[in-house]
Amino acid sequence: MLALYRSNQPFVIFLIIFTAIVMWIPYFVDPEVFLRELTFQKQALDLMSLISLNQYLLLSISLILCLFLAFLVSFINLSKQLIEKRNYFPALFFLLTISWIPDLKMYINSLIALIFISFAFNRMLSAYSKKYNLFAFFDSGILIGLASLFYFSFSIFLFVLWIAIILFQIPAWRNFLTSLIGFLVPWLFYYGIYYFINGSFKELNQLIYDLLLNNQAYKDFNVLHWVFIVISILAIFCSSIHFVRNINHMTVRGKRIFYLFLWTFIILLIQYFVLPVHESMILLGTAIPLSFLFARYFSVIKCDWKGNLIFNLYFFSMIIAQYLFVFIEI
Repeated sequence: MLALYRSNQPFVIFLIIFTAIVMWIPYFVDPEVFLRELTFQKQALDLMSLISLNQYLLLSISLILCLFLAFLVSFINLSKQLIEKRNYFPALFFLLTISWIPDLKMYINSLIALIFISFAFNRMLSAYSKKYNLFAFFDSGILIGLASLFYFSFSIFLFVLWIAIILFQIPAWRNFLTSLIGFLVPWLFYYGIYYFINGSFKELNQLIYDLLLNNQAYKDFNVLHWVFIVISILAIFCSSIHFVRNINHMTVRGKRIFYLFLWTFIILLIQYFVLPVHESMILLGTAIPLSFLFARYFSVIKCDWKGNLIFNLYFFSMIIAQYLFVFIEI
């Protein structure tokens, strides 16, 4: 299995698409079992309220968006050469990562927001090779601002952008200011259009207040959630150990990109556990850094019994989980 998915031949694209369809089949069979407990907060640009009225439309759009995101992440890897080996592992591991908690791949607003975040990462990474690249930070800020319109909690990626500035460029004040202005541009336009249509900011301000400060109860994970989260954490641990052991052999660029993804993961976890709004959809943002972490690890490990065992354990656990979540009550 490891050698099959690690190939860079075109057939792997169809294999990954087939894998995604297999993972979505249980939800199309009986969507009510899963979607009846799906909860979400209203956003500035709220699509979920409309799409959720038709369960099969929601599932179809989520499948299309997840596949688009998966191959977008893979494209970023190929264009920016984040992993030495050229393969489609980032796409595969993106799909597997968002399957830890099934809610992650069903919230259309956060999936659309993550598309903008992916493009923002692509622009951030392009800033490394150029000494002065204010436009990259401005563009990244705009993309993060657009993402926050669809899912406000992803505003936290502005801090990720500032870390990228520190890692990739001289941390001059104009770089931070440019990124902040870029972030505010979509919101300024939205406020202007909103006032033109409604004649008041009151409801919009109340919406933002609720998104910032209204507490959400932690989701009660069942036994299956915890089992597969533990399996995922073990995979993260193995991948991280491999990085630490080989960090002295990495290029300066490779190290800084690794640190950027590490800080992304840390910031999102802090946001989830510390800030008032506790939604599992926030964790969707971790799919990008973890996809690259897993992809690099499984691209370089030996394709022996040990490597296949680790890969198969993670791969089949995530596949089987999609069926157990729907058909077995824990």
